[in-house]
Amino acid sequence: MALTAGLGLDYVELVALGLAATATLALASAQAACRPALQVDRQVSPQRVDRGERCAVELTVRNVSRWRPATMVAWDRCGDTLTPAPVVGLRPGAVAEVSYPVVTDQRGRQWVGPLRVRRGDPLGLLASWQDFGGTTPVWVYPRRRSLVGGPAGSTRSLDGLADGAQHGSITFAALRDYVVGDELRRVHWRTSARIGRLMVREHVDASLPHLMLLLDDRRSAYPGPRVGVSVDFEAACEAAASVVAAACGDGIAATLSTVTGASVGGRGRHSDLRGQLDLLAEAAPDGGAGIGEAVARLRWRRGGDTLVVFTGPGGEDAAAQATAAGRRFPTTLTVLFDERLTDDRAAADGGADASVIRVRDSEQFAAAWQRRQW
Repeated sequence: MALTAGLGLDYVELVALGLAATATLALASAQAACRPALQVDRQVSPQRVDRGERCAVELTVRNVSRWRPATMVAWDRCGDTLTPAPVVGLRPGAVAEVSYPVVTDQRGRQWVGPLRVRRGDPLGLLASWQDFGGTTPVWVYPRRRSLVGGPAGSTRSLDGLADGAQHGSITFAALRDYVVGDELRRVHWRTSARIGRLMVREHVDASLPHLMLLLDDRRSAYPGPRVGVSVDFEAACEAAASVVAAACGDGIAATLSTVTGASVGGRGRHSDLRGQLDLLAEAAPDGGAGIGEAVARLRWRRGGDTLVVFTGPGGEDAAAQATAAGRRFPTTLTVLFDERLTDDRAAADGGADASVIRVRDSEQFAAAWQRRQW
């Protein structure tokens, strides 16, 4: 404006002031647009943590420029918070290190990073924001309760009979293509002659217990405010995490599914447990499909003998659907979480062998699980 006014009015002083302001703005733009030469390394330990346990970030920022110091202000993002990083006046080749804790008081998946750098001129006319270092996920698992006992393995065999034995009960499952190493006595010669290639019989041990866990993540099952954390849903996630951890500890296969369609199978191994806990960390109440459709998907899966459904105060239909699935699952259990219950014991559990129990939180659920006669 000063330059335009000075040229229009033939006012030399205004022209000089305008030129000085234009030069200052040009220098500020060049300094703000200059990208610093930074190398950012980030270590998160541990990357998977139980709710409330310690997790820390080790951040290392190195100025890899040979001649230019790094004068800037930086913050490392962790979830919704920003932690300042001391990189002001970082000399060429110098290294700045910062360590800070990750807040783990809420279940979920958090993203750590990137490092946000603000670079501007000394007069504060212009500033630019740039990101360095990428992002690293951190899974905060639900709190787990210690559980003892569980299904002993009463499964429905493939021939339609219920088998309560804990060992043996080798049952024909299906025919599959022959692979090198299969025993010739398992070849099904009649089928092989009919289709023109070798087919072998595959058998399974139908008596081994297999848990089918269904987490009701429909928003309608947890009535209340839509903003914030649902206490009942958190309790359901904690109970599901406790069961899959106990099953893994006992070497029992367990498959965890949600009503919205996510599913992680397992054979009682720790690698499978990690995937199931990742699913529970990321679960959130959503619209989802109907509970009947979710139970129907599980009914057609081979191998499940015990169905456990975790739901909230609005999940009465989940209990009805689980009971109706009794023909497919010899053992069914529906756990309804309701924080409004005031009794110190599990309410309305109907005894040690009931198919529906109502509890206030995961602690009451653990006590009811211990009392149950599998």
